[in-house]
Amino acid sequence: MKRMCESIRRRNEYYRSLYEDIRRREKALGRIRHELGNLFVLQMSYLESGRYEELRRLYLNMIESLRASGTVIHTGNIGLDSIVSFKLRQARQRRIDAAWEIRVGGRILIGDRDINSLMGNLFDNAVEACTRLPRDRRKICLKITSSETAFYFQMANSFDGYLCRNRRGELLSRKPDKKNHGIGMKTVRRIARKYCGDIRIEQQEDMFVVKGLLYFRDKL
Repeated sequence: MKRMCESIRRRNEYYRSLYEDIRRREKALGRIRHELGNLFVLQMSYLESGRYEELRRLYLNMIESLRASGTVIHTGNIGLDSIVSFKLRQARQRRIDAAWEIRVGGRILIGDRDINSLMGNLFDNAVEACTRLPRDRRKICLKITSSETAFYFQMANSFDGYLCRNRRGELLSRKPDKKNHGIGMKTVRRIARKYCGDIRIEQQEDMFVVKGLLYFRDKL
């Protein structure tokens, strides 16, 4: 019961944060739409009068504004795009250097709830590990490759080199309340099994790496 309550609490907190994030972005988009008309007039004025340097500076300022507004992933899969974009912005707020490489070919035949839970737990674990380090050592790297039949992911994050395992070699949570924590990796494994796949955990120097391959059951 406690585990279920904790899972529900975390999901509700995620949706609340996601709603607030979307609301802020919609408000910002509203302002952008309002300003676009005047901006186009200004651009045309610079172009027609040959003021190319001022036009270039205007474009540079626009690019910087877009970069500052947040990272947005566009794969066409709303479940993947929303959770990854949201978590990347959270990582940046915690002063974590985040990189990603996402290649999607065809439809991702994984339910939105499963994608949400999979990526959410991977990011939460990675961010938690990074926050134990000085800011100049915090790093996350996400790779995703999706084909017509399978979904491959790799989440790598810097960590302090310490891993806690049980007698069977399974990773344990480093939080004091181990009974109600460590659910994240179990959830990742459960989702992998649901899609006839599995995950591997590796330590590569100062990086903790989780690799997974999920198969689209409709294509098996």
